[in-house]
Amino acid sequence: MKQGIVALRTAIDFELPAEVQKLADTAWELAPQFRERAREYDKGIRSQKEDFADLAKAGLLSITVPRSMGGHGLGASDSKNPLGMWAITKALAYADLCLARNWENHVNTIDTMTFSGCSLETQRRWCAKTVENGAVWSNWAAEPPKSNPDGSTAYIGQTLAEKVDGGWKVNGKKRYANTATAADVTCVWVMDKAADNFFDGILMLMTDTHRPEIKIEDWWDAMGMRASDAQEATFQNAFIPDADQVGAAGAFFKMPAWSMRAVPHYAVSFLGATEAIYDWTIEYVQGRGKGRDQFVRHHLGQMHAAIEACNALLKELGKVWARGDEAAIRTASISFRIMAERTALEVAAHAIKACGSTAFHRQYEFERMYRDIQVYVRHENIDHMTSNLGALCAQADVHTYWTPGQVVKAQAES
Repeated sequence: MKQGIVALRTAIDFELPAEVQKLADTAWELAPQFRERAREYDKGIRSQKEDFADLAKAGLLSITVPRSMGGHGLGASDSKNPLGMWAITKALAYADLCLARNWENHVNTIDTMTFSGCSLETQRRWCAKTVENGAVWSNWAAEPPKSNPDGSTAYIGQTLAEKVDGGWKVNGKKRYANTATAADVTCVWVMDKAADNFFDGILMLMTDTHRPEIKIEDWWDAMGMRASDAQEATFQNAFIPDADQVGAAGAFFKMPAWSMRAVPHYAVSFLGATEAIYDWTIEYVQGRGKGRDQFVRHHLGQMHAAIEACNALLKELGKVWARGDEAAIRTASISFRIMAERTALEVAAHAIKACGSTAFHRQYEFERMYRDIQVYVRHENIDHMTSNLGALCAQADVHTYWTPGQVVKAQAES
């Protein structure tokens, strides 16, 4: 696609409040320049700091900061309906899926801190870093895999926090530390060294990332999502004061349905990237004089119908969230996540058939977009989520931490 083109706007009207629609329009206005940089980010030539600086200048980094703290109030503290936040995410994913991934991490982490029982003083202090200085946030939970005695594998709980006077001393290694070189602050998940069990011992601690006790190592070398900068971060006797603890130990697992917000948020990014693939395909086939080919038209029609259906489902999901019914939120959110992945993979497959193998040449954006969507839909595990949806339908026990408030019997997986 020609640089700077933003073509598809869904016919589905999300009916956002005027002030929220203005924020979404701003994201769409920024999309062309983000898209221009995406190729170089993919090659590791430039850092996403440029994109985040533009987002900060436009006031978009503070969308989930509470209004009382200078933000736009689209987070859980002020709004039951995340549709406005999702609309912005979709625009960024259209431009660059890796940017959307790190943006999700940023806004979700602010949301987590302001809805987790932190003191208002702690919230104001950390939110001010973004409102006043454009600080970029991240959230580091996953760790190198470790085999358990029962044969299962743990991906979290090995980074230990030892209680010391006035705070915690943290040691351990985080993997998939998104936005590692661009983030200014992070919420790090640690295990209380003195805790009796996993779910009562997990702590979330806020810390600046630019400190000598945190070492970032160049680890991320995946097929796709290369610009997500998901490196390894090693903590070596990093002191974090009590005042920077996010809620009580185990708070995340006891939250209400709010913690399901991340599930459809991933899926919204899938949808934005899928729309970009569709638009690129349209221009590619038209440029090659294939627009009159009935078989090509068939694939384009299938792509368009799938995308519009997914947008309609997203709008309805916003209404479910607004009603506040936790059971409905869980089932609807997982359902949308499943359908968004299915739509993304189906549209990508139709694009290949419509365009042909030449589209995979590196001179075209499609090969990067295709790699990115194939990798990102693996997050989170769709088989686990589908199984959980079936369990909810059958009113059976659900055993992953994505079902808040449930008794979790299995080792949590990231």
